[in-house]
Amino acid sequence: MKSTKFALCLQTTVVPFGILMASGAVKKNRDNPKYKRYFADGLRAVTAAESREEEPKIVADILESMAEDENDPEIGAVVTQWKSKLAAARAKVIATVESLETTEKAIAYIKDKKLPVLMATWREEYKKLEGALLTVYASNPKRVARFFKPFRKNRKVSKLQTPVVPPASP
Repeated sequence: MKSTKFALCLQTTVVPFGILMASGAVKKNRDNPKYKRYFADGLRAVTAAESREEEPKIVADILESMAEDENDPEIGAVVTQWKSKLAAARAKVIATVESLETTEKAIAYIKDKKLPVLMATWREEYKKLEGALLTVYASNPKRVARFFKPFRKNRKVSKLQTPVVPPASP
């Protein structure tokens, strides 16, 4: 599932770089070897990639190519201008992904390990309380039931309609 926030962080940097490369440095020729070096499958392949793993890897490859092309007379200025922005955006995405993974692990631990124990403890205490109230109000169990909220709402009971019997054929 593509996360919009991850995608926006890298795409707001990759897309302008791709547009500048296409319009200025390679004169709108997307078959130019210099453009193909950065966007072999096109700019859309970068923006449509999975944002947690694939996109940062693709951007890392673009950054490696940028390091080699900084002194290129045709695209050197564009590369130098966008390299730091792209590296900063990639670093933010990687840090956010790591933070998100830590949070997801903590949530999974709580769901798998802590919640079942807490629910079992709650059920035991609930039963103890109900038992104590039943000893106090032994002759009135309905009064004990009023101390506790029902777990589920009662469904509306629809009155059963008697089926219409077709008349017997003569």
